[in-house]
Parts: sequence; structure tokens; C-alpha cells
Amino acid sequence: PGPGSPVVALCPDMTERPEVFLGRGEQSLAVVLARAGYKVFLVDPWSAQAVSAEGFDALVSEVYPALVEELQRRANGAQVTFVGHGLCGFVPIAAASSSAPSNLSVDWVALGTRLQWVRPSPLLERWLEAWLAQERPVAEKVKALFFTGLRESLGPRPSSIPESWDSSDDPIFDQMERRHRERYARVPSMGVLEDMQRWYRDGRATARRGWLNYESSVTQVSGRGLILLGMSDPIAPPERSLMGADAFSSAHSVQTQVLSRSEGYSEDYGHLGLLLSRFAAGDGDRLIMNWLREGSTR
Repeated sequence: PGPGSPVVALCPDMTERPEVFLGRGEQSLAVVLARAGYKVFLVDPWSAQAVSAEGFDALVSEVYPALVEELQRRANGAQVTFVGHGLCGFVPIAAASSSAPSNLSVDWVALGTRLQWVRPSPLLERWLEAWLAQERPVAEKVKALFFTGLRESLGPRPSSIPESWDSSDDPIFDQMERRHRERYARVPSMGVLEDMQRWYRDGRATARRGWLNYESSVTQVSGRGLILLGMSDPIAPPERSLMGADAFSSAHSVQTQVLSRSEGYSEDYGHLGLLLSRFAAGDGDRLIMNWLREGSTR
């Protein structure tokens, strides 16, 4: 893309490497955006030393502002859009409540992002506890949390496995879990996991010192927003994001869409299906592309 091309930054959830945005080969979101003329950056704020030491607070007050500043420099005055999966989708919102500089005004997309931090499902609690006990969660927990909504082939209807993946006779969830573990999974930040456990315990996402409530930032966040939710996502159940989205000021341009079969989409999407399902190109990716184009003409 040319020097004046808009910039899109793709940020993974804290359990993923940025390469997850390339998981569908030529049909991946990163590839499609680059071919459409965007400057695409795979960003990784989770590996910053400050995040390991200070958790989510350092992410929103130090790492994210520095990242946005660098992206704006690379954009040369063009629009910057931050696309975050899972907890990374919550970062632009949370940063709006910190003492970050005013130049953090970027458009943002949140994929499978929870906006309310009431108690999670018992399965997610056990997943958190396993990591905090320095034990990698067993494959069955991972499959039950991250690979919901995917389907085996049904007659002429293909399975959710991306066409670029080597096919095998293993069940779809085993194939997806193995591929994810070998290529895209990462050990999450213990500091951020501790923060999440505290948020769930207290019922709200706050800074460690307690005076800053990140959830209240939905009334302060700048830029256009797009929230895409998977109908069968146990990490970010739609009801825990739609209720939070209601708090956005009427002055904000924020769109929300639940991806479900009842809404005309190919699947009742789960957490990782939003990125890795072969049908995401025609569903979630298409919504993002149309939303980006609308922004370029506003």
C-alpha cells in the first residue's frame, strides 16, 4: 500500500500469538485487508515486560499509548483502526479512562470481547485457576472454551476447518485444538490473569489500586467502534457484552452485531471461530471490511 494508506493493527487475545490472524491462509483477515490496500500490522502488546510485571494497568497506561503513537506515525496522517480479539478488544475502551494522552483517538473493532465482568462460567474459572497454579489447562478445557460453535461436515455442508489446513480423519475439535496449540497458543501473562481473577471476584474491571473502573470508559471512548460477538462464545457471552454496549453514549458511533445462524450467518460463532472458522471470511471479515469502507467515506 502507498504512504497515505490507512493502517489496521490486529491484536490477539492474551492466550494467542499474532499469527492467529493468518490462520486461514490466503483467506485470513490480515491477508484480505492487505490486498484491499490497508497497511496491516500484527501487534503483540502482551509480551511487553511492563505487562508481565504490572498486568493490565501497564497495558492500558503505557504499552497501548506507545503502540498507538507508533501506528499513527506509520499512518502519516491516515486513519488508524485497532482490531482486538478477546481482552485486546477491551484495551481501547479501558485506555479511555486512564491518564493517556488525547492522541489515542482511533477507530476500533472488538471481536469476542466481554464488556461486563460479572462471575464467569465455572469452566472459565477453572481455566484461570489452572494457569495461576502454573498448570497448562488440559485440552478438553481449551476445546470447550475456545472452539464452541464449530461444526463437522454435514452432507454437502463443509466443516468449519479452514480449507488451507490439511484434512484428517480426526474430529474437528481435536484438529483445531492441536493446530492452535502448535502454532498460535501462548502462555498468558500471569499478571493479567491475576487481574482478571480479581475482576470476576469483584464483579467489575478496576485498576489494582481500585480507584479506576475500566468499565466506565464506555462513556468516554473516542473513535468509531464495531463490536462483533459470537452467539456460542463462553469467554465473552453476548449478554455480557450487549448489556455493556448499552452504556455507550448516544454521541458515539458504535455498532454491535451478534454472529449467529438465527441472524443469517453460517455458524453460532464461538471465541476462536471468529478468527479461524472457514466461514469467518464471509461473515465477520465481511462486516469489518464494510465497516472500514464506511469510515473512509464519512
